[in-house]
Parts: sequence; structure tokens; C-alpha cells
Amino acid sequence: MSSGVRPDAVSPTQRGYAASALKNPGARPLPQSHGADEQSQPAAPTKPDSSPASIQTQLGRTAQYILQLLQSQPQAPATQGRQSLIATAPSAASPTAQASAPTAPALTQQIQQGLRQEVRSSGLFYESLLSRDLAGQLADRTLLQQQPQNQQPEQIQTIVRQQLELLGSGQWEWRGELWPGVELHWQLHRPTDETTDQNHTHVPANERPWTTQLALQLPRLGELHVTI
Repeated sequence: MSSGVRPDAVSPTQRGYAASALKNPGARPLPQSHGADEQSQPAAPTKPDSSPASIQTQLGRTAQYILQLLQSQPQAPATQGRQSLIATAPSAASPTAQASAPTAPALTQQIQQGLRQEVRSSGLFYESLLSRDLAGQLADRTLLQQQPQNQQPEQIQTIVRQQLELLGSGQWEWRGELWPGVELHWQLHRPTDETTDQNHTHVPANERPWTTQLALQLPRLGELHVTI
């Protein structure tokens, strides 16, 4: 290959400096030089790879239990509501029942309290309650005693599978009745790292609101989807 610059573009220095020998970090030999005053040297033989053919991995009991749980339950079931969020339907046929029916704000508050109670008593945050209790930060231990782990130990496998799903995907599902005869499907999503506010600025994870989706089939209005 020939250079496109003039041969006298760089003037030689008056004093030469001995260059240090180059080091070859790899196992491949350096290319042989074809200079008149240089003699090619044979490359040193490379050492065979001494790494083991396979690495034996030993899993702890907890890891083995989680793997068995994932294999037995490939998909986490939704949390099932134990009772209706509202005891009776908000609209009744008789005028007397309609007069005593709760107002819209009161009905909204009942639904909100019912959904909050379903989250708190789901058992998914049992370890967090234990940690707060040991730190003396749990004012009322009734909530801890009402967890399914203390009342129905046979549901521990299902709850652990739901906890893994919540940690992995940031999504929780609940299925139950809004009031008797009206099914409600509730999804709760954790915000992603790419979440930004309306001004397209980054929002810290602890300041982002969660997304709630409600799907239900009402007797008169039909199918209804709500995103909050």
C-alpha cells in the first residue's frame, strides 16, 4: 500500500530512540516480518485450554423449591376474593330499598376500602408485615394475624407463586364479586423505568402512580372497563 502524502511531508528526527518491544497479549503469533535485516522467529506453542468442560452448579433448598414451584405452576393464579366488596346491589326494585341505598360517594368509598382490604389481606406482603412488626412499626397486629399464611397454610405455595409473578412482572390480578352476581377483574400494574410525566421528564420510581384496571359486567350497562 502506498501513502498519498508527499515523501518529504514528515522530516526525520536528528536523534533516534530505541523502541520497546511489543507485547503480544493473545495466543496468536505475530505476523512474520519480511524486512531485509530481520529474521523471523518461530511462534511459541499455545497452551491448551485448562478450563473444565462443564461447571457443576449446586442450588440451595430455597432455589430448588422455587424451581419446583415454577414447574408445577407455570402461571400464577389470580387472587380470589373471599366475599363481595359490597354486600348488596346498589339499585333495588322496591322504593324503600332505593331510599336507603348509599349515595354515589359513599358507594365509591366502600369499593375503595374493599379493594384496599383485599390487597392488605392477600398474603403477598406477609414478609413486609413481619419486618414492620419486628421493628415495632406495626401498630395493629390484627392485620398480620389475618394473613392467609396464619389461617390457611395450605395456600402458601399459591401465594409464593403469586409473589414471584409480582416481583418478576410487576402485575397483580384479583378476581371476585363487586356485589353478589357481578364479577370483577382487577389488575394492578407497577410503573416501568421508562415512565415520564406530561413534561417528558424522568419521574423517580417511588413517586410514580400505579395503574389500576377494572373490568366488570353490569346488569344494565353491560361490559365496563375502567383505567385509573
